[in-house]
Amino acid sequence: MRPGSRTKISVPLVLPQNRHPENQFAPRLAGPMDACCSPGKKAKLFVMDRQNIPGTSPYEAVIGFSRAVRIGNVVHVSGTGPVGADDLSAAEQTHAVLRLIEAALLRAGAKLEHVYRTRMFIAHQEDWEAIGRAHGEVFGEIRPAATMVVASLLNPKWRVEIEAEAMLP
Repeated sequence: MRPGSRTKISVPLVLPQNRHPENQFAPRLAGPMDACCSPGKKAKLFVMDRQNIPGTSPYEAVIGFSRAVRIGNVVHVSGTGPVGADDLSAAEQTHAVLRLIEAALLRAGAKLEHVYRTRMFIAHQEDWEAIGRAHGEVFGEIRPAATMVVASLLNPKWRVEIEAEAMLP
């Protein structure tokens, strides 16, 4: 699928018996056996739009990924590094990454306020507070579920990489 292209995908969806089918929090994706073999559950096949959102990373074509993918009302933003901000401080790199994430969300029709989950990968444990504060400056009122993990990053000058997930209302 080309960057920026749209396609339709089929997704099996299982609705628990005791939940209302219009409750957005009730559905869960079915595994291959759930649709035919789970007693008491009915499987429905939903067709949703999939939209690949390209970014500006030079690694997208090499690795084969999109900056973000929107499926239905959910947007998944790939791990985003501070491309072009390599020599900045950890906090400045975090702000640069969050601007890239915001741009991807906007192209997908979402906003930062729709983000419900972030994952921060940090190269140096001692940077956790600066990165956390920069994250908090953007998400302090939104308060998504968040994780911070110390990891080796793709570029040795990068101090942070962040993933985000958003759901449109």
